[in-house]
Amino acid sequence: MLHFYHDLGTIIYFGGDGNTNRYLQDMVILDPQWLIDIFKRIITVLPRHQQWATLKTKWRRLKEEGILEDCLIDHMWHDLLPQKPALLALMEMFDLLCPQSSAEKSETACTYYVPACLQPCSGEKMHQDLTGNRRNITFYINLEGFLPDGLFHRLLVHAARWSQQQSRQTPHLFYRYGNFSLDNEHHFQLQMQTTKPVCIKVTVSKTPVISLGGRRDRGNIKDGQPDPKASTSVQTFLADALNELTLTWIHGIKYEFSIVCPCNDLSPAADASRCCHLLPLEDCLNESKVKCNEKQVWVDTEVFKTWFHSEMKCNMSKQDEATNAVSERPNHCLTEASNSGVLTTESTNGVQISKTRIYGNQPCARRDMYNISGDLHIHVQDMDLKEDML
Repeated sequence: MLHFYHDLGTIIYFGGDGNTNRYLQDMVILDPQWLIDIFKRIITVLPRHQQWATLKTKWRRLKEEGILEDCLIDHMWHDLLPQKPALLALMEMFDLLCPQSSAEKSETACTYYVPACLQPCSGEKMHQDLTGNRRNITFYINLEGFLPDGLFHRLLVHAARWSQQQSRQTPHLFYRYGNFSLDNEHHFQLQMQTTKPVCIKVTVSKTPVISLGGRRDRGNIKDGQPDPKASTSVQTFLADALNELTLTWIHGIKYEFSIVCPCNDLSPAADASRCCHLLPLEDCLNESKVKCNEKQVWVDTEVFKTWFHSEMKCNMSKQDEATNAVSERPNHCLTEASNSGVLTTESTNGVQISKTRIYGNQPCARRDMYNISGDLHIHVQDMDLKEDML
């Protein structure tokens, strides 16, 4: 009965057998607008004249670094302290915040990343821009001119959560920007680019090494090219995160991994803000030459193939085959594949989808789309799918 009224939008309930969070099992919200108002207390930074003097440093840290401290949560939710664990669990489920790994073991002083609270800084705290290194690997997530702030903020939450699982180093968030660690040697950055082309810039870098050799080389900083496995790991993570967000939240959005076209006498690692057109990454990895439609020239793609691991080419080409195979088997449901990131099918008595991955805008049988929509409590019409895709 609770799930029935939740599907109608009358109440909010995320308990049941599928949710293992003990705080959400027994929580039923009768007024959805009340929950929105409670979330607004967290993701809205109050004007300075409304901030308590004893908490101004906490507010400033939330505004400039996107870090929310536990004492500030108690201040904003002073009348909801008994419901605080369940509300935080809901915000984490909606990708509105992510706990810091160093603070997860402490039950008294937890801190969280809240990218939605980040605001432009005055200039004294600027992020470290690594685009000057020509050996960095730079590619883009092209969203065809539509990039809402909410999508980028939720992607930052996914990146902060994943980065803390890969490395013990602390992520650093700024306004429309995030710097994350992949391991002890590699880092990656996500930057929201609002100028044409509107996209998300992804930069994978390797930590420079100071030479201790001879007198001539001593003290020199050597920049190395990132390992192709590192850039492949970042691209695979971003593909999985975007596919999960487009399936469960922002339906119908289109995106494509791309690289800057070097036809304007720019280096392959050039900034997209200086070049208004991109090349599809998948075509560059699968073809020896890709045609630039802007200047009607062919672009050699050998240099781009050295940026990524050789297995990435196979995985990207298999995604289309796997999706087409699913559409030909309507009596099966979509399930998460192994670590390869390829869609597979599996017979079940009922439709059970766990982090289902759908790559691109490939054709899918109408029966499969109704199964997916039924499991996620959404309508097929809300997915913004074209008629020829059903």
